[in-house]
Amino acid sequence: MPLLPALVRATHPVPAAAVTALAGAVVAARGASPAVIAVATASVLAGQASVGWSNDYLDRHRDRGRADK
Repeated sequence: MPLLPALVRATHPVPAAAVTALAGAVVAARGASPAVIAVATASVLAGQASVGWSNDYLDRHRDRGRADK
């Protein structure tokens, strides 16, 4: 399995994108500058990715042999 697609799937992209978009919208609604919006949104995206990756890493023994993981 290629590494990049596996890393993307491990971030749980749909919920991560929803949380990231919501956070960006909240920051934008507060009147932040475009630079602040970009940094805040990138930070939330990085946090969501790291949570997904660490969760999948820590659950790897339970997920071994599952076709959907």
